[in-house]
Amino acid sequence: KMIKKLCVLTLVLCTFLGTSAFAKEKAEKVPENPLDWNVSMSESYQGDKTHPNWSIIEENKFGIFAYDMNSMRFLVHKKVKDKNVVEGTVKTVFSNKDILKQLNSKYALQLQPREKVSHWLLDMRFDLTGNMYTIKKTEYYGTKGTLLDTVVKKGEMQPIPEESFAAAMYEICKTWAEENQDLL
Repeated sequence: KMIKKLCVLTLVLCTFLGTSAFAKEKAEKVPENPLDWNVSMSESYQGDKTHPNWSIIEENKFGIFAYDMNSMRFLVHKKVKDKNVVEGTVKTVFSNKDILKQLNSKYALQLQPREKVSHWLLDMRFDLTGNMYTIKKTEYYGTKGTLLDTVVKKGEMQPIPEESFAAAMYEICKTWAEENQDLL
């Protein structure tokens, strides 16, 4: 069952490898439509590591999950890169109406007129030797690019839930680490 899911995941990743989205930086223009995944596909962004290069992880009842291929990196501790810990940014565009209703209610005062909650960005860390992960920071955004909230956590590692987007991202991190040993 797990092998079948990995095969499907690999196929999906290969299909969407070049899919892109808008940048999280305030200095960049943020599209009105959070599903506008093609900003970094334009010729001016090709090979530019300063702009996000989003690739779809999965879509589920919660939303669409993608990771920024340019955000992938080994953890640096005391100026030494750790080959067993990979960090990266994940974006989730919310599609669940109940969740969106709750978030729109929670952030009603921060939202601009005719703006709704659209997505969050997760700064994640994966321990490749222990099948563990943590979410270090979560940023919530509105459809007009408004930063609604930032939640910073201590980063305590926890087991990766089976059949979750975190499990799929863990596999992506393992592959990335194997292919980027030259960065150590």
